[in-house]
Amino acid sequence: MSLFSSLSKQLGYGNSWDPNTSIPDLTGKVALVTGGNTSAGIGAAIVESLATHGAKVYMGARSEERANAAIKKIEDAHADVKEKRLVVWLPLDLTEPKDVVKSAEDFMGKEKRLDIIVNNAARLAADFELTKHGIELSVAINHFGHFVLVQHLMPVLNATAARPDSDSRIVIMSSAAYSFCPEIPGLKTLDQLNAPYPSYQTAKSFYGQVVRYAYSKLLNELYKVELQRRLSAENSSTIVMSVTPGMVATEGSFVTFPWYLKPLVRALAVSITAGTTSALFAATSPEVRRDMEKYKAAYLTTDGSVMKTSAQATDAGLAEDLWGLSKEVVGEIMDGRM
Repeated sequence: MSLFSSLSKQLGYGNSWDPNTSIPDLTGKVALVTGGNTSAGIGAAIVESLATHGAKVYMGARSEERANAAIKKIEDAHADVKEKRLVVWLPLDLTEPKDVVKSAEDFMGKEKRLDIIVNNAARLAADFELTKHGIELSVAINHFGHFVLVQHLMPVLNATAARPDSDSRIVIMSSAAYSFCPEIPGLKTLDQLNAPYPSYQTAKSFYGQVVRYAYSKLLNELYKVELQRRLSAENSSTIVMSVTPGMVATEGSFVTFPWYLKPLVRALAVSITAGTTSALFAATSPEVRRDMEKYKAAYLTTDGSVMKTSAQATDAGLAEDLWGLSKEVVGEIMDGRM
């Protein structure tokens, strides 16, 4: 693949797989999409596409007001979605592991299957900030919250994967930004996890903000690798993939850039619909199930094609260390030690 072709796919140009015509009938399937409560965002568009093709979709979001507004916008545009109540708000605060556990339990109290998870919610480039548990906020939302959510949904995920009609998938919204990360020294302590690049990780600069976001996406890549390894070791049929949406014209993405870069971003950004293509391909395309070994732990570009990731993003040792440290930190939080 040429450099130009690779860059085009990363940014979101040249999509050939059309969600409007290529998504199969999803009637009877249940999905959970995190962060879909911004009506002009990628998450809401993913929710809308899944629901309009027949899936029952839970919108995992913290704000009830914003979630209901996003749901109303979808229902106003699609009478059948409203009539069948195909989009449901699931209260979800990814910054607080105990709340995430409760959300998972609430979900399992309502549903006996879960076919699709799209870990879409994310904190974008922002200043260094710690949660009350001492976890850097981008790490808490972009990694820990989803780690806890998926772990506590495993009973229903495994039950679904064991069904004869199973086609369960976990889709992680990543970013080409992961490749910007310098080499990290390790993932064995909370200090390393919070700020692997102390000299500029905490800097209040646009570059520092971008590095923090990119680093959280590297964590997503490592988490994907270890999650798929563990599922495969248990002979689970669930497929885990990460995807890049490309440079998408959302309100949130524009806010993160300084004024002198915004004109360039607006000129290069693709539509929200184009930005959903990779996630919807990963979540729904029959091609993924037909060639599942190809797609296990794969990184998908904007048109759904598989792209090789960096050595650091596929480092089995780092992935295992991240899993172990995440489990340890979450355990301390749940026990009240953090």
